[in-house]
Amino acid sequence: MQQHFHTFAASLLVLLLTACAGLTPAPQQTETGLPWQAVWQSDIGRHNTAVQQLIRQADDAIRNANYDKAASLLERVLRIDNRVASVWSRLSWLAMQQQQARRAQNLLMRSNSLSQDDALRKLNWRLYRRASEAIDDRAGVARAEQKLAAFD
Repeated sequence: MQQHFHTFAASLLVLLLTACAGLTPAPQQTETGLPWQAVWQSDIGRHNTAVQQLIRQADDAIRNANYDKAASLLERVLRIDNRVASVWSRLSWLAMQQQQARRAQNLLMRSNSLSQDDALRKLNWRLYRRASEAIDDRAGVARAEQKLAAFD
């Protein structure tokens, strides 16, 4: 009887772990790790409370791989203030998760045009290189590598 209980308990544990494993997909990591942890959050304090709250909610959605919700929240930020460079960068990263490399390139250029932060611009060029590689844009890769070399 005791052996049957242990077998049942072990089977139940395996079943529960298997079921739970599929509930929350892990965020995809890029060559930059999880960039929002440091670079993307560095400028949050410069914005009003509504923008700060929306950005934090979007970052939580990204961490939970809820990319559609994150994009929606970030687009709301841009309706309030379309000059938030880190929001454009986040949207480009989300575009890459959806295999929209050309769109990601455009969003990254917008982010870089607004940013004075070297850490964000470096991250953007790394993401730009990755987007360029995804669509076999050799000129884009070369441009990104040239820009990245200037940071070193």
